[in-house]
Amino acid sequence: CFLNACLQCLMHIPALKEVCGRQVLQPVPVNDRKQAIQAIFPFFQRLCNRVMATRADFMVPKDMLGALKHVSPALLEDPLPQQDAHDYLRLLIDCMLKDPHNGMFIGDLFGGVYCSELKCCQCPYLSPTCTSFGDLSLAVNKDSDIDSTLCAFLASEALSHDNKYKCDGCQNLVAATKQISIIEAPHALILHLVRFSFGSSAANAAKKEDMVTYSM
Repeated sequence: CFLNACLQCLMHIPALKEVCGRQVLQPVPVNDRKQAIQAIFPFFQRLCNRVMATRADFMVPKDMLGALKHVSPALLEDPLPQQDAHDYLRLLIDCMLKDPHNGMFIGDLFGGVYCSELKCCQCPYLSPTCTSFGDLSLAVNKDSDIDSTLCAFLASEALSHDNKYKCDGCQNLVAATKQISIIEAPHALILHLVRFSFGSSAANAAKKEDMVTYSM
């Protein structure tokens, strides 16, 4: 199901669908990891065009599955593999970024830049750090919706008490504020919903089953 969810989402991104409708690249034979990475985008193009042209109720993406086994066999290990949709989607896009014909397009489509600013509460020092991103990880809480969850991610955070900041301006351990801002938004934003909360250790992880709503 993780593979199906990722591929269907990608196929319904208008800009990506348009590129896939152009001349389809011929994939190289897949015998190792390097060849599998090179074949991912051509395989996706062919699959997308076949899906859009058929009236069949379902289609098995055999080429994509075969390539995945070479690129990351851990995702398909037996028994009971850990089928993580976010991990596979990141892996798939990372492979597409390495395509010599469409890698730049994929980077422009999914890539963005955010800036994290730390502001000292005792002096005027401001420390901005800009970071490129391919997705944003948002914590899921009870009665969450996408808008409020994204606003919480971008909200100002106070650093104080045991979480004070060593200021490079005044050289003191001080209270500060941390603010994240989107500088360059991607054309297609991928949001990773973090549905696990952790206690004192990873062994105490609990999955959150709360419904997340979003507006169309």
